[in-house]
Amino acid sequence: MSSEWAKEALAEIRQKDPNGILLPIIFYWDGVALGQHMDTLVCPVMGTLGWYSKTLFQKDISKFVIGFIEKINNISEAVLINHLVTVCRMSSTKAKENIAFFKKQIFFEFWQLCLETILPAANRGIELKILGQCQTRIFYPRIAFHVGDNPAQHDVASIKCASKVQYPCIRCMYDLRKGGAYVYNADNFRIVSEELLNNIRIAQSCYLKSLKGEVREAEEKEVLVTMQKKGYHPIYNPFFDAPFGPNNSIYNSPPDLMHLFSAGLIKSVLLWTMTIIDAVSKYEGTDYNFSQNAGLFDMRLRQFPAIPRNIPHMHLCKFAKGLMKIVQNKTSKEKSYATG
Repeated sequence: MSSEWAKEALAEIRQKDPNGILLPIIFYWDGVALGQHMDTLVCPVMGTLGWYSKTLFQKDISKFVIGFIEKINNISEAVLINHLVTVCRMSSTKAKENIAFFKKQIFFEFWQLCLETILPAANRGIELKILGQCQTRIFYPRIAFHVGDNPAQHDVASIKCASKVQYPCIRCMYDLRKGGAYVYNADNFRIVSEELLNNIRIAQSCYLKSLKGEVREAEEKEVLVTMQKKGYHPIYNPFFDAPFGPNNSIYNSPPDLMHLFSAGLIKSVLLWTMTIIDAVSKYEGTDYNFSQNAGLFDMRLRQFPAIPRNIPHMHLCKFAKGLMKIVQNKTSKEKSYATG
């Protein structure tokens, strides 16, 4: 890696070991469907090292599977809710909150075990053999960042992810309710500070009391409300203590370009455009006639030239029947989702 972070991390390592070598680690976690009907889901936790070439990054040899996170989908949530309501005398809302928090605890317990195996090597170094060299070298692991789709990154960073969250960004405190143009301000970035960690501990303690139905102090309730308003889940994240290197934390996860842009923004623009064309083509006014627009759109898609498969970077897919049938079969509610 040749980033500024890598240079700073290596400089930090060389202060205690002049011959130490940086070993960047990149984690990945997300759900994977094994079948086309999404009825079988596994959640692998994978990793790679940050010094591979772009060619090696695309090969399986550069990746390793750490384990799988249990989603507890084999137990009906309705059965658990009924048990908590009947046996523990909880309300259904309180039962759902307890189940959700329990699943988060299992999720972070897995990451805790992973990170505990890295910390000793991050502090003392690990001796490894390098192919092509006779002697061994001491490597110091540092986590570069975590990758995954947008919901997965929010889960790992323990930041709320929903349209009604006021501060949903992992990286900064952009106010989604106010909206407006984004203004770069380094003071608004999320950082892992002692003040933040202390507030999260207080919020977690208060939230656990709430789940158990215990009495809470007014001060800790205020801290809980404030942290939740800022988008933080009231649970201590093991990544807070992970070896990220200087000026780095779990909040520095890079944006998910594939889902947010390629399969997010572009997909939404296309679907919204087709929704407009579909609505306009059904206009029955006498001043304009747009009834042919839907067919014209599909006809132009069919006219895309055929691209030979051996041409690099041009793996285009032709839609022989067009795309308008996608939006024509959607309900009004489904069409409203096109704008995100």
